[in-house]
Amino acid sequence: MAHSEQDRRAFARSRSIYRPAIIETAKYSGFCMVKDLSPDGVMTETCADLTEGDLVRLGFTEQEMLAGKVVWSEAGRVGIRFNNPIDVSAILVGSTSDEPTRAPRLPIECAVEISDGVTTRQEQVLNVSTKGLKIRSPTFRIGEKLCVAIAGMPRKKAVARWTGEGETGLEFLIPLTYDELQSWTIQRQPDARAA
Repeated sequence: MAHSEQDRRAFARSRSIYRPAIIETAKYSGFCMVKDLSPDGVMTETCADLTEGDLVRLGFTEQEMLAGKVVWSEAGRVGIRFNNPIDVSAILVGSTSDEPTRAPRLPIECAVEISDGVTTRQEQVLNVSTKGLKIRSPTFRIGEKLCVAIAGMPRKKAVARWTGEGETGLEFLIPLTYDELQSWTIQRQPDARAA
């Protein structure tokens, strides 16, 4: 559908960025790429078929999700108006601070096959990002190099970065691309296009 003049004005004070974010609807949870961000809303690219009026939650981290509504959708691009205005600088501060920006992690449970070159075992994924994943397993050593295989995702080499409370954080030696991760989440949720 064509953007209305009112919708265009809502994004007039936007800042152009290129950053992945988590997007959730009643039927879909996955990733989108935020292209423009303003106090009132965002313009994103996503493979999920969202339509005007859909209620969504969007976040640059899994801890802070912003509620909003789709105000337009056209050719894979979606305009979302937030329920309440946001502080754009506060949202983006991670990208300009001395601390590295943590990639958004999507909570998603699935099986993963992990090999240390001698033995192979099945574990459970708790969340995933372009840079790595968290699994339910306390038995890996920090610094241990592993091979990770998840159905539908390219086989990846990873290293154990932390362990604690029955969980381990694995970092991919070569991160997934945003497109690879988005395609994988779409494949795992076949009803996404009906969201």
